[in-house]
Parts: sequence; C-alpha cells; structure tokens
Amino acid sequence: MDSHHPWLRAEIAQWLREGLIDDELAQRLYARYPAQVNELPPRRWGRLLLAALVGLLLVLVVSLLFSYFWDGMPQHSKLLAVAAAVLLCHGLAWWQRADRRLAEALHLLGSLLLGAVLWLLAPLYYPDGRYAEGIMLWSLAALLMAWLLPSVAHAVLACVLICAWTVLEVSEFEQPHFLGTGLLLVGLLPLAWRLRSTLLWRSVLLLLPLSVLLNSWCIDSKVVLFHGALLAALYLWLERLAPRMTWTGSVAPLYQSGMLLWWGSLLLLSFSEVAADQAMLGLSTALPAALTGMSLLIAIGACAVWSLWHADLRPRSAGPQLELLCLALPLLALCINRLQLALPVLLPLLANLAVLVYALMFLYRGSQQLQRASMVAGGGLLVLLLLARFTDLYHGLAERLVLLLSVVLLLAAAGIRFSRQQERRKLALPGGR
Repeated sequence: MDSHHPWLRAEIAQWLREGLIDDELAQRLYARYPAQVNELPPRRWGRLLLAALVGLLLVLVVSLLFSYFWDGMPQHSKLLAVAAAVLLCHGLAWWQRADRRLAEALHLLGSLLLGAVLWLLAPLYYPDGRYAEGIMLWSLAALLMAWLLPSVAHAVLACVLICAWTVLEVSEFEQPHFLGTGLLLVGLLPLAWRLRSTLLWRSVLLLLPLSVLLNSWCIDSKVVLFHGALLAALYLWLERLAPRMTWTGSVAPLYQSGMLLWWGSLLLLSFSEVAADQAMLGLSTALPAALTGMSLLIAIGACAVWSLWHADLRPRSAGPQLELLCLALPLLALCINRLQLALPVLLPLLANLAVLVYALMFLYRGSQQLQRASMVAGGGLLVLLLLARFTDLYHGLAERLVLLLSVVLLLAAAGIRFSRQQERRKLALPGGR
C-alpha cells in the first residue's frame, strides 16, 4: 500500500504557509513522519542491452557463416558442424561456471544458436515449409535449460517460443494446442514463483491469455470474448488474495495483466452488437471450450468466496470497493447474459459505466499519488471510450464538440492537479521551503 507520509508532509507544509502552525511544531511533525525515500539501485539497462546486442550479432555472424558454406557441405557435415557450435557454447559455459553471469550468457548464446541451426536444417526435413516441429524442439530445449540452470533468460525465451509454437500449430493445422497452454501453466508459472522473477511472472501472465484464447478460437470462435473476460476476472480476483501470498512481487503483474485484459473485454462489451452476440450461447457446444469456461468459473467463484469470507481480504476503503463493483457487476451481467437471460441493454450499459469509472478513478489516483502510469492509463482509457461512443451515441456535431471539449478539460484539470501535488510534495521535503 502507498504510504501516507508524503501526503501528510505536504499538508504540514501547507499548514505552515497558512500560519496554522509555527516552525517548531512543523519540525516536530516532520520528525514524527519522516520522508520515506526508497532508493532502488539503478538498473544497468545500457550494459544489458549491449550484451543482448552483442549476443544477437554473434548468432547472426555464425548463422551467416553456416549459410554461406551450407550448400556445399554434405548433410552429415552440416549436422556435425551444427552440433559442434552448440556444444562449444555450452562447454565454454560449463568451463566458466564460476562466473554465473558469463556462464548463463554463454548458455543462452548456445540456445539461440540452436534456434538458428534448426532454421537452417528445417528445409532439409520439412520442404513443405511446416516448421512447427522445429519451434517445438527449440522451446522444449529452452524450457529444459531454464529448469536445469535455473535461468530466467531461458525461461522467458521458452515462454515466447511456446506461444510461437501454439500460433503455428493453430494456424497451420487448425486444431487446438493444449500442450502449449499446459507447458505455460505447469512448466513456467511454478518456475517463475520459485525464482521470484517478476519478469518471467509477467511474461507468462501476458502470454497465457494468447495461448488460451487461440485454443478457444480454434474450438469455438464465439467463446473467445467470454473466456478472455473470465481469465481477466480470475487474475483480478487472485490479486485480491495478496495478503495471503508469500511473494508480494507477484501481485502487481497479476493486477496489471488482469486490468489490461479486463479493460479490453469491457470496451468490446460496451458495443451493443457485441453484447447481443454473446446472449444465450451457454458455455459452448464443444466439450473442451465448455470445460475451459467451467474451470474458469469455478476458480473465480472459489477466489471470490475466499476473499469475501475473510475479513482481512475484504476491501475497506471506497476506492477498492468501487473497483470491486466495476469487476463484479459487469462479470455477473456477462454470465447471466451468456447462460440464462439476454441482457441487450444492461450489459453494454454496465460495461460503459465500468470503463468510465475506471478512467476517472485512475486519473484521480494518478494525480493524487503522483503516479504517471495511472494518469496515462486513465487518460488513455477515457480517450478510447470517447472514440468508441463518438459515432454510435452522439450524432450531432454540437454534441460531439461538447463531449470532446469536456474530455479535454477533464484531462487538463487532472494534469494541473498532478502538477500542484508535485509542487506540494517538493515543498514537503526537507529544505523544500
């Protein structure tokens, strides 16, 4: 939770300027509520990007050398050369295992070379251009290395490759690829939790919906939006169990990933045509899609009951309570519209109101707590809602002009409030007067 000390120190400075308190009392209050400045060590992004660029250039150089001599080499020589290059990288990594960073970089270089090699070998074994098996081998190798080392870089590489494998399987063979989703859930999520890697956790949470929704689209295209909304709701309900989680770093990625997916679902449901297309369809006529929907609903119900049953997990302030309503009411209306009774008017209305409340709430939170990300999210969401309703709700030029000016003035007011809060916080710091 955000500390109230910066806000209180800003208020102390304001009281002092207005003459409500004297300097002695202000110093005593400042001493009782010290400024909490958590300085994180600077991230060495320059060194990281330079190392990544050097590694990619080395892979490119080796791949070009292989491709230059590739046509003139016998097939067995090709396999031997490829195996030697990959084994050399992993051998050097083992030799330099005392330096963990260097060893992991060499292992990663070997894994990238394996992908380049598989790309060169693919035309020999798959002349029809179907390369899904090559991506499968590459992703499984990266996943194995991620667990053996263990390595966050290999795990992120495996996450991306597994999703690419799923995309190729669905697009080429037009059949669901549950193995990819299973590997993300069983192979990478536990590893992210074990390594306490926020990067890996965030990568899996962002790419898991892609894998699930691709399978849903392949089975029954009419359940994609429903499954996307349920998966977003599951993320957000899991985030509410944060006080019971042993790893607090997992909470923010859950909330951010869930919000992105939930906002996208709400914006789509805000169109009456889309909401009408979701009416009275049930879970699905296809068994895998129905089982997926049922599993998500059971998981959401369990998380909701658990969080509402325990007093320490219930929202106590107005902001979290309002956020809970913006999640629960549209989700309940979507489930009723899908399973029991068509709600062609109520569902789009709730979706529009929820998007509007989210936008205003994030603008207020960002300007109050000086969170630029919240300001950008709230402003962007408000603009998207304006664009969505610009043509189907307002037909006259005067109405559209008034609406546009209202949004511009609202964003300007939020920006001015942000600037004033920033100035007040600067005055609250020691020596700021």
